Amino acid sequence: MELASTATDERGAYRFPSLPIGTHRLNVEAVGFAEQTDDLEVIVVPGEDTEVDPIELRGLDGEVLGAVTLADRSPGAAGPDEVTITSESVDDRLADPVTATPDERGLFTISGLSAPGRHRLTLTAPGHVSRTIDVELAAGQSLTVPQVSLPGEPGSIAGRVVDSSGRPVDGVAVRILGSGVELEAETDADGRYALAEVPAPDTFVVEFFLTGYERQSTAVRLEAGERRDAVNGTLLGTTAILSGRVLDAEGAGIPSATVTVRGEGWSTVTSSSSSTTAAGQVGTYRLAGVPVPGSYTVTVEADGYSTRSIEVVFVVAAPQTGMDVVLSVDTGAVSGTVSVDGLATGGLDVSLDDGRTSRRVVSATSPAGRYSFTGVRPGSYTLTVEGRGVETRIFAIRVAAGGLVTVDVSTEAAD
Repeated sequence: MELASTATDERGAYRFPSLPIGTHRLNVEAVGFAEQTDDLEVIVVPGEDTEVDPIELRGLDGEVLGAVTLADRSPGAAGPDEVTITSESVDDRLADPVTATPDERGLFTISGLSAPGRHRLTLTAPGHVSRTIDVELAAGQSLTVPQVSLPGEPGSIAGRVVDSSGRPVDGVAVRILGSGVELEAETDADGRYALAEVPAPDTFVVEFFLTGYERQSTAVRLEAGERRDAVNGTLLGTTAILSGRVLDAEGAGIPSATVTVRGEGWSTVTSSSSSTTAAGQVGTYRLAGVPVPGSYTVTVEADGYSTRSIEVVFVVAAPQTGMDVVLSVDTGAVSGTVSVDGLATGGLDVSLDDGRTSRRVVSATSPAGRYSFTGVRPGSYTLTVEGRGVETRIFAIRVAAGGLVTVDVSTEAAD
């Protein structure tokens, strides 16, 4: 039979007035705590309070409910059922940790947690960044925490950038674009780059660009914690290089030849080298900055040689080397022997005139009477032989490119 009831104050103290002498059963109840009943022999003395020993209530175990998701859902990535959740008591370091795993929907419940008390929940999954949650449980409380998302461990992307000839390209800007992510790097002297701490998993577009080259891009799938070290690029230039040599028929280099390259809306001029240098031998020419794609006419001119043109087509910005041009001789020669009264005679003036310029030689004494003109441009000429004491002789001749005109002149002594 219940004799009396009361409630504890804020300090946990309680009081029963006017209890009769005898043995009483004390029943203590509180929300979230285990009910406790003690038989007490209480001696009541009129006018005095009787104190009993403190009663310690044991709180009912609490539980934490929640949901966990992974930042990725790509093939091979860890699913929620591979997440491990560990709860450790903050107040009682001797308490054993409690672990749980979520179901296929990512929902989890951690029961049997001491309460009231503070607990730290740690959520882990392979290839993902761990997360911790601190909670405070009242006795017997069932606490629902907000949903937790575990991001993937960052990965890395690295590689090398070369040009169309396989040479490394320095200073290439490298940019990767993902879901709300933009990272940048630059290639070194060996054409290499590296981007660390790349958020993953995600699919990225990796771009390579440098002035003078066409922009290149490639798609890369990066899983959580993955290291991709061969995301390479090959840049095609927006301009090309044309080089070769100007040669004569015997294969010797022709110096100071004029090389003109013409295309639609673009032209440039250079000269073949007159000496052997690090850039090449005599007759070497090199033209950079040729726009591509495009078709071009390369015209080569040199004094004493016929002009020649070749066609060159650029599809991509790869160097066009070995574009040698062989020029044929563009001049002729005139030679012969001068005789006076049938005898080969030296010391006579021989001139060659085309109406604009005149060249003069003297017939040789050995071999007697011989004369010659070389490097004569094609055309019509007047050949004149004269001298003191001899009759003047005049001849009309025509010289062809690469040809030799032989004119033997016979004159007589003047009276």
